[in-house]
Amino acid sequence: MLLQISQKYLTPLHERELVHRDIKPQNIIISEVDDEKEYTLIDFGLLRENNSSATITGTFHGTLGYQRMKAVYEVEDDFYSLAKTAYFLLSGKHPELVVLAEYDEIEDRKKISA
Repeated sequence: MLLQISQKYLTPLHERELVHRDIKPQNIIISEVDDEKEYTLIDFGLLRENNSSATITGTFHGTLGYQRMKAVYEVEDDFYSLAKTAYFLLSGKHPELVVLAEYDEIEDRKKISA
């Protein structure tokens, strides 16, 4: 699933310097074609240009726990969200909201050592 989404959707978006910004389990449709699972990424409503600045408002766009809270949108953020989606698929738990990147790294180290 991770490979299909990366190759079929993220690579073409990122080659065009675009960031999806809302990768989460609810935005991945699973279908079966010739007895093989096929994954489709949907909901491109938050699509932005790579390295564009985020607008600071009182409203958060995206899904808490799956998206980084940063001032600039980067293609790496899509892989972060895809990894958080994989975490959900493997654990059955939604990822925690992370406000600071340093906190995210500390939590990742705790999980890996556990």
